[in-house]
Amino acid sequence: MRPAFTGYIEPREWRWVLIISCGLALLAFSPFFWISYQSLAGNTDSAFMGLLHGHIDGSANLARMSSAQDGGWLVNYLHTPEPHDGALTDLIYILLGRLAGMTSLSVVVIYHVARVCAAVFMYMTIYHLAATIWSRVRTRRFFFMLASMGSGLGWLFGLWTDGAAYLDLTEPGGFAFYSSLTSVHLPLAIASLCLLASVVITVTRPDETPPPTVNNGGVTVFCVSLVLALLYPLAFLPVAVAFALNILLNWTGDKRINTPQAHWLLWFLVPPLPVLMYYLLVLRHDPIVSGIWTQGLVIAPPSIAAFLISLGLPLLIAVPGLYRAVRRFERDGNQFMLIWLVMIVLLIYLPVGPQVSFIVGVMIPVSYFATRALEDVWMDYLPANPRYALLIVLFPLVFVSNALALVAPIRTIYDDTEMGDTSLHLPFEYADAFRWIAQRDEPDVIVLAAPDVGLWLPVWARVRVVYGHPTQTLDASQKRDAVLAWYSAETCDLDFLRGESGDYRVRYVLYGRMERRIGSAPCLDSLTRVANFATLGIYRYDGRSSP
Repeated sequence: MRPAFTGYIEPREWRWVLIISCGLALLAFSPFFWISYQSLAGNTDSAFMGLLHGHIDGSANLARMSSAQDGGWLVNYLHTPEPHDGALTDLIYILLGRLAGMTSLSVVVIYHVARVCAAVFMYMTIYHLAATIWSRVRTRRFFFMLASMGSGLGWLFGLWTDGAAYLDLTEPGGFAFYSSLTSVHLPLAIASLCLLASVVITVTRPDETPPPTVNNGGVTVFCVSLVLALLYPLAFLPVAVAFALNILLNWTGDKRINTPQAHWLLWFLVPPLPVLMYYLLVLRHDPIVSGIWTQGLVIAPPSIAAFLISLGLPLLIAVPGLYRAVRRFERDGNQFMLIWLVMIVLLIYLPVGPQVSFIVGVMIPVSYFATRALEDVWMDYLPANPRYALLIVLFPLVFVSNALALVAPIRTIYDDTEMGDTSLHLPFEYADAFRWIAQRDEPDVIVLAAPDVGLWLPVWARVRVVYGHPTQTLDASQKRDAVLAWYSAETCDLDFLRGESGDYRVRYVLYGRMERRIGSAPCLDSLTRVANFATLGIYRYDGRSSP
């Protein structure tokens, strides 16, 4: 079963990888089977909105897909009421939305199918990276399991402290399995990083480097770097800087410029430049889109201790490998992986920019050093007989935070006492109201509703809302407070429905169970009731000002 050389993967290995990958993808999707069972059994009086894990950010992804169902290539941010031209971004969700429009399938169905496919592809690229580095099957599998399933100790320390402080419980981009629960673009970004790393490690080895061509990975670097910039440009920056620094260090040590390596660096850096320049132009010249992007990316990093805990056992196992990499700084992959890991940490803790958003793919270099340490150090210290028994215990321990992320939303999804704390599901009448609004086919409709309802209106009714998302609504906190104040106010303020600066106007107002939890909405008497679904009413605003 041992392959003859590094990089070659036998069919038996691919079968093993495919079985494990499909098993992990099925495990990630398993909570939806429970939800389906509950619905068929009639154990709920509410409608599941379609997302379970990372549903807040996921609703934004679905809204982007909804905005593309009728054609077009620009993302329109439906969770904010301000008119804007849109931007050419999040291309994967535009493509999926166009696919939903062509097939007449729900965006939720297309989203979940794409999520499963992206997860399987990610796992296969992780093993491809392992095969590029190691020839021994056991070592490849060590890396695959750590990189695919690895997470930190946030589950343990979160029992006594704030669990939100640990990235393995809050930031899916850093952990492969967790990312497969929440989105399509994050698994694809991690897959792109693995493909790029497999070429970079080959190029930066001390062997003679051939120039990039169509047949030796040049096209992979050219295309994948472009794809990564489109999927998640913040993940491109650390790996690109690490590649450039690695090559510069090699040139310094060799006291000469390696022309083929320079060509590889150009093939890596040049394709994404137009995409990155476009993003910078949008940030500079489109205040609506740039405001949404900025407030969605700025996440303060945790303390150093919480960050280390978030990497948990994989980082602890990796300590001997990291020590050896720092001490010897070898060109067999250690240089690149060490620089890449350092760049991720530096960018997370620099006091400017997106910070925590740079964490995507962090478990790849951590798992690399953990695998090195397992093979070079820890296996020698473990007794021969219980060695594999200890490893069997180890891998479930590194998976616990991922397992907690998998099952955590299930506890509250059908608990009516906690419905105010979650927007995973809404009373059935809201689903009827969404269909009614969607069938109106009115252009540029803006709807006012409770925050939890506004989260899903862009997805299911394809309309804009005054407030619906903590990062996709411009000036989100102010708009949320304004919406809550309008529903709970004792006096009527119809001017609020005309927009803060008069550049938009609310067309419909929803008032049902979710809105009644906020207040009595005294302005409803001044609006026209146009539809009724059980306890939910839809009101139309005709543009009259307050008396």
